[in-house]
Amino acid sequence: MAQKYIPPKNDKTGGEKLGFFIVLIAGIAILFFLFSQMKDILQDKVDDLRKTIAWVKSEYNYARITILKKGANAIEFELSILGIDGEVKGKKTLTLPGTDIYLESRMVVLQTEDENKTVIFPYKVYTERIAPKDGVGIQTLYVVNNFPQNYNAAGITEQIRRALAGIYETVFEYGDYYSAVKGKYILDITDVAAHQSPYTPFESGKTYSYILHPNGGVEMMEGVNGSK
Repeated sequence: MAQKYIPPKNDKTGGEKLGFFIVLIAGIAILFFLFSQMKDILQDKVDDLRKTIAWVKSEYNYARITILKKGANAIEFELSILGIDGEVKGKKTLTLPGTDIYLESRMVVLQTEDENKTVIFPYKVYTERIAPKDGVGIQTLYVVNNFPQNYNAAGITEQIRRALAGIYETVFEYGDYYSAVKGKYILDITDVAAHQSPYTPFESGKTYSYILHPNGGVEMMEGVNGSK
């Protein structure tokens, strides 16, 4: 008497094979959709950057200090963070040991095929008697909800605001909004500590301005707007 054939348990039936094939195709479709979405999101970020690069100023008086009192071992001064519109976005009076003030800022070079622009974010202050790692943080003077108010001015759009917040978060490693375009559209990130020449020390009662130049250089000059 012939025995009935019983297929091995690990054999796939036609229906199971079809189900596996459908799941595979669906998975590929989902991956393709996600890739397309990510590509669109990245393109949106690039478009935001392009608009931001076109909007920000090439030259910018971003901070100033007024020396209130200078002694042999300490210096008292008022630090003001300025916006690209020239308005004071935040200020604070500080008394620190030492006589030479260092204002450290993070500069970010943004690039498209057509032009480069630099944005700047002051973030700490110290003296020759305070180590840079122990400097006084100043971001709370002008950063609100992770948006740098020094770039808040008439004409700013929500697109540019979103881009600047993303740049700020990325370069200070609070987030990774623009990590994918570092080295391309975000060309360089540099810290610079501007201070007075030892040959022309700070003087009581005088004001000194910090200027960001179109080439990305930073200069400190005597006077409210960099002119005596």
